[in-house]
Amino acid sequence: MALYLCLLAGILLDHLALRPIFHWPVWLIQTSLLLPLLAGLLKKLSRSAIWLCFMLLLYFLIYVQQVALVEANRTAYIGLTLLCVTLFTTSMLFARWRKQGDRQEQTTDAAEDISP
Repeated sequence: MALYLCLLAGILLDHLALRPIFHWPVWLIQTSLLLPLLAGLLKKLSRSAIWLCFMLLLYFLIYVQQVALVEANRTAYIGLTLLCVTLFTTSMLFARWRKQGDRQEQTTDAAEDISP
């Protein structure tokens, strides 16, 4: 969750401080893509983590492009790119471990139902 909130703050920082002009429609679209996932992430649903991984690919591409094009704020964009990579990795691992935990719970519940 901390990395997720850092990404939202990074998007705001990108539009307020790093870009020459604040384009509020672009900022609104970028943040509105992440906000529907917040409820599922708070409930620790693996499906929301999987969707977050898909969404992070878009942000990764945006920030890699900014690293290549913008020389003035290259360090900040490299940091945002690394933030996307770190959040993608942790979200993917969380989804995997959550799915494995759910499967183990189902098998132990099924085994308890069979035993007298």
